[in-house]
Amino acid sequence: MKSLKALPVVVRIRSAAASLLAAALTVGLGLLWHQAALSSSNHANPDAPQASSLLADLSSQDPAVVSRAISRLRQVNIPAAEALPHLIVAATNSSEFVRLGAVNAIAGYGVEARDAMPVLVKALNDPDPLVREAAALALLAVGSGVKSHAQRLIPLLRDDHKTVRDAAITALAGFGPDSIPDLVKVLESNTPAAGAASEALARIGAPAVAPLIEALKKGGNVADNAAKALAAIGKPSVAPLIKLLSDPNPAIARKSEEILIAIGPAATEGLIKTLRSRP
Repeated sequence: MKSLKALPVVVRIRSAAASLLAAALTVGLGLLWHQAALSSSNHANPDAPQASSLLADLSSQDPAVVSRAISRLRQVNIPAAEALPHLIVAATNSSEFVRLGAVNAIAGYGVEARDAMPVLVKALNDPDPLVREAAALALLAVGSGVKSHAQRLIPLLRDDHKTVRDAAITALAGFGPDSIPDLVKVLESNTPAAGAASEALARIGAPAVAPLIEALKKGGNVADNAAKALAAIGKPSVAPLIKLLSDPNPAIARKSEEILIAIGPAATEGLIKTLRSRP
């Protein structure tokens, strides 16, 4: 089978769009097809012959057969315990298409797919960016709440492909406060990944304000990236920034004032009150 890179640009774009849609469904909607299948299981058993045939196809040596079988998982209620062993193998297939489909299908089982975490972690280093992107979002869908899983996403903030970096940002933000310590380290590293870390911290919101305030005090590019995140977070940043207006370091005070102005109406009242009280 041809690799994704060998296909025409239009085909790759369509493939990328399809994978993005699948990943969005994975994280935002939990892949509704899988939820519907679980719901229907309360009323009827799956078609046993069809399920058996599908599982057999998942074990095929033909990538095209495996890909079709993965796509049909949406229509057949197969429990995670039965499907996962086959999907784990498929996630290491020589075909990028099969690996991509398998990763998205694993993500569709959510926390039921915890046994597949090792293969998802491996997929974070897949040679194909579409698979890395899907793996980042799948890691959130399957491993949410496990801090060590969030840490594995940090290297993707340095990925050469923007879509992969964006997926890592989305996933890290989804892990919430568990991601903050590692993201702050990247923010303060003064590397190209610092901007991505800033965006992830901004998406986490209020819990990230305190460490961002500390980063702001470091000056330079670190302060610039912290400032972007604090401005994006908005209102939760206002009170600690107002306190910094009286900081003995004029650069910190000035930077805080700039951020408050960037925040806009949410900061206006407190900012005006503080400025009027200055001698």
